[in-house]
Formats: sequence, C-alpha cells, structure tokens
Amino acid sequence: MMLLVAVVLAWLALFVPLKVMEMRSNGAVKDWLQVRNLSVYLGYVCWATPQFNTFFQSFGMRYRRLLNIWFHAGVATGLVGLVASVLMLMLNLGYIFYLAGADWAPNAATDGALLASQFIERGNAPMPLGSNSEIMENHDSALAKNMGLSPNVSAAILLSNNNRANGDAELSSENRLHALHLRQRLLDAEESAHHMLLQAELRAEHVARSYEGSIQKHAGLIAPLLPGINMPQSQLSYILAAIAVAACFHELGHALAAGAEELRVVSVGGFLAFIFPGAFVQLERMDHQPYARQLRVYCAGAWHNLVLALGAMLGIIFLPVLLLPAFTTGGACVVTSVQPNSVLFNVLPVGDAILMLGDTQVTDKRSFAVAVARASAKPSAGFCVPELMIYEGRRDISCCNTAITFKNGHDALPEEEQAVQGDAPGALSAASPNGQALMQCFHSAVDEKFCLFQQRVRGLPTCYPGYHDEESCPCSVPQLPSEHKLVPMTLHDPVSGIKRMIFFQGQPHMLMEKIILSEYRARIPVLPFASGPSQADGPGWLERAYRYAISLNLPRKLDRLFRYVFSISLCLALLNMAPVYYLDGDAIVTVLLKLIIHGTDADLHDSTSAFSAEHHASARKLDSARRLILGIGTALLTANIVFSLMNVLL
Repeated sequence: MMLLVAVVLAWLALFVPLKVMEMRSNGAVKDWLQVRNLSVYLGYVCWATPQFNTFFQSFGMRYRRLLNIWFHAGVATGLVGLVASVLMLMLNLGYIFYLAGADWAPNAATDGALLASQFIERGNAPMPLGSNSEIMENHDSALAKNMGLSPNVSAAILLSNNNRANGDAELSSENRLHALHLRQRLLDAEESAHHMLLQAELRAEHVARSYEGSIQKHAGLIAPLLPGINMPQSQLSYILAAIAVAACFHELGHALAAGAEELRVVSVGGFLAFIFPGAFVQLERMDHQPYARQLRVYCAGAWHNLVLALGAMLGIIFLPVLLLPAFTTGGACVVTSVQPNSVLFNVLPVGDAILMLGDTQVTDKRSFAVAVARASAKPSAGFCVPELMIYEGRRDISCCNTAITFKNGHDALPEEEQAVQGDAPGALSAASPNGQALMQCFHSAVDEKFCLFQQRVRGLPTCYPGYHDEESCPCSVPQLPSEHKLVPMTLHDPVSGIKRMIFFQGQPHMLMEKIILSEYRARIPVLPFASGPSQADGPGWLERAYRYAISLNLPRKLDRLFRYVFSISLCLALLNMAPVYYLDGDAIVTVLLKLIIHGTDADLHDSTSAFSAEHHASARKLDSARRLILGIGTALLTANIVFSLMNVLL
C-alpha cells in the first residue's frame, strides 16, 4: 500500500505542475514536448523517434540471407507456440482450480515445499540443534543424500578423522562410548546445520522464493505480479529491469524482421505505464504485404523472447564461467554481509575470506555448514596451556567466581569485540572496553580451575578436549555460559594478503544467520598500501572500494536478474504467441486464416474479385473464424488472470 501511495504521489508531482506550466506557457511547453516526441499523461509517459529506420534497413539488407533463415525458424516456432500456448493456458487454468479446491482439503498444507515457504514468510527463527534431533532421526538418509554423502560414508569420514586425531587404541571403554556419542552428535548436527543453512540463505538472499511458493500455491504457474502481495517489494527493481530487457528484445525482433523484409520502420520508442516499462515499434502498413513476410515480422517478437529466455538460462548455468575474469570460486567463502546486531559486525570485515571454522576447512557454503555443525557437536575450543602457566594461574582463582555479563542475550561477551579485533593469531581480548586488563577463568584437562590474563594465551595452539593427544598438549578451555562455545575462525584479507584468527563466543549455529557468504572471490592483486589496520587514518580508498563492491554481492544479483529475465521473457513469449486480441497472436491468427481461406497472396490484391459474392463470403468466414479463435484465447487468458487474482487476494 505504501508503494502504491508513493507512486501515485510521484505521478501527481510530475503531471500536475507540468499541466499548470503548459496552460501558462501559451503552448510553449506543449511544443517543446512535441519536438522531442514526448507524450505525458497521468500515469503514462511515452517517447518515440524515427532515427533508427536507416539502421534497421541497412542491417537487414546486409544480413538478409541470414536473417531470413533466422526468422523462418521464428515462424515455425510461432506456429507451434500458437497451439502450445492455448494448451498451457488451459492446463494452468485447471491447475488454478485444483489449487483452489486443495485449499479446502484437510491435508492440503502438508506439502513440504509449501510448509517451507510458509515458514520463511512468517520469519520464524530456526529451532536449536538439539530440538531437531528427533525430527532428523527419521530423515538421516535423505539429508545425507542432499549433502552428497551417504550416512555410512559420513560416519566413516568422521570416524577416520577422529581416529587420526586421537587413536582409538588409547581410548578406554568409557572414552570409546563417549567418542561414539560425539560422532553421532556430529552426524545429526551436520545434517541439521545443512538444513538450517539452506533456510537461513532463503531468508537472507532469496526472499522471492517464498513469494514464488505462494504464487504457485494460490495462482498457478502463470500469475499477475502484485508488488507487496505476491511479489516482494525488495525484488521490484529486478522485475522492472527484466521487463524492460524482455520488452526491448521483443520489439528488436520486430524491427530486425521488418528491415530484412525491406519494410520501413516508422518509429521506435519506449514508455512507462505507472511503474512498468515497455517498448514499441511502429511499422508501415503491412496489410498488402505477402503473407510470408507478415508472418516473419509478427512471429519475430515472441521468437526473440524465447531466445532471450534460453540465453538467460545459459547465463544462470554458466555464471561462474562468465564471471571468471573478475571472480573465482572454490577454496574459501567470502563474507558479503554481517548482521548489524551481531558482535561480528565491527570485527569481521566484508570481503574477508573464511578459510577455516574450528578445525574444518571452508571451501563453499556446504563446507561452512559442515564446519558449523561440527563446532556445535564438539566441545568448546581451548588452548594448549603449559603446566607452568597453569601453576601460576592457580594462585588466584577469584575470576572463576565472577558472574559473566553479556552484551546481548545469546551472542557474545562485551570483551569479545576486543577479542576478534586482535590481529595476532590466537588472540583473545587484551583489555576490557574501559581499557583494564581482563582475567579469564579456564578449566584444565584434569578440571582444575585457574585464572590468566587473556593476552597471555595469545599465540598458544588451539585444541579440543578429547580430540587430541592430552600428553603433548594439555587442553584448557575457558569458562563459558551454558550452550556457548569458543569457535576459532581463520580469515584471509585479500587486499593485504594477511591471514589472522578471530574467535566467536556464542551458539555456533547463530553464525549461519549472522553471516551471509558468497562462493565468488574477487580476483584482485595484493595491495598492502591499500589496507589500513596499521594506519592511523583507517583503510585506504582501494580497500574501501573493494569492500563496498563485495558488499553489493554482484554475482548473486546477476544470478537473480538472469532468473527474472528467464521467467518474464518466457511468459511474454507465451502471451504473444497465444491467440489473444491486440497481441501478436491476433495478427498471426489473422494472417494464417487469410492464407487458408484465400489460398494465395494474389487473391488479396485481385481488384476484380474485390466486390464479388465469393469474396464477401470468404471475408465473413474469415471474420467469424477469427472472432471464435481469438475469443477463446482471450477468454482463457482473462480467466487465468481473474481466478489467479481471486486466489491470491481471497
């Protein structure tokens, strides 16, 4: 509603002052608009120009043979599409009635895809990992298959990794049971985390999919787009751009076909109706042209839309190849956005690549989900603290009795912002927000408590209790609140080429909601002078430009635009091949009926038979057949639109 009000006010702000100026200028404003071929009405602006006529004629003459072959293929496609479009409209109408009846069925809402879209529309947060165990228990095989691993293979990999780290021969029977329990938790958490990552990505990057599910649930495969109702307003710019591209490519087909047939293009232009863009081509009269020429020109628009849809589909498939000069994939995930309410917002720069999360290498989004799952199932990360340091820390354990305070309910300690800003590997916070040194309580491998200044653990190797050799590296973990864990993250700054480690304290699965990742990494040279951590005046302009470009997430936006171009261009081709009044299908049906009834082009121009009874009879037959066919096609399209709107609105 707000969008509708804003658009109406914008049109009034444009139209009313223009009309006032036109009345007070004694026709000067009107003449100025006419000279520039501009027409302005309330809710409609149109521009036209005859300047491209020479280009289309010269281009058509130069490549006439190739264009004739090209547009002959368009005629064949148009004739097949004329029948296929009617069948599609009939099937879609039946599907709409089926969906309308299914809404009243008691089990209509049990479809998994629809439940997922409803889940996303409501904006519910994903359940904690522990609460998914019973649900995931019945879907282990299916989820493991979605991850590209069978449950047996996943268990074998995790078992192999654990054996390499610990050595099963040294485990006691109690430790063996504990290890098996941890492995099962890893399997469940890995599968659950992958499922949650997909849902988080849908909420963050693919809002349109929830609307797509809603459209298909209520309005069928072909449906009108209503901003804010069955079309997210955040996707409006993509949809308008796709409409503009599809419309221009459609009219380009008509203009090129006319040039190849030596027909004069009177004018080409574009318009903006309310918020929707469009284009048009005005040709000289084609009634006296041979039927074959008319068919090639009329079918060219829908033919070009089909070609554009095919090109958009290829663009989606081969997007990594298209972006190869500027982006590469694999090896790491790049941070494109961090939620402002996260403690990582100020310490995890956009554009940095995540190389490792915990002890798992991150190469793509799936491996990131696996890493989060393992971090959720494993104990909290700790440090290999030497015995001497532990002995010193046992002298004063008062810090272990101090209540831990948080900046928010579930994310991190206030000092964690200092922790992740440390540029030394393994750095925790060196000071509290007020500048005082902080003491951290640790638990040793034998459950002894000791206190150390956090800066003293800088540079110490990280470890996981029960996942390494305790003799060579006694693992001491920090005292954390319930369900919180310390998760090390290895990052790479592509601008400066520096690798560093930061720590996240909180529930690991929250990382999937707070960080948006991309598998596309920009190809840029290492620019130490452009990075500003060591500079007093902050990052250099090259670094700021790089991080801003990464935050735009252009590969994701380009992929989304390709998808809208494919959908809208295919729909535009279908509508223009359908026998519907005032669309290309109207002209195609008329020419086909003339060809069937008249037989040859000569009959159309035979003046001796122009007023004969036979000619009048054939004209009446043609008009009756045309009205019948176009009436059926128009009624089908109207019914599709009306019942789709009824299902969506009601």
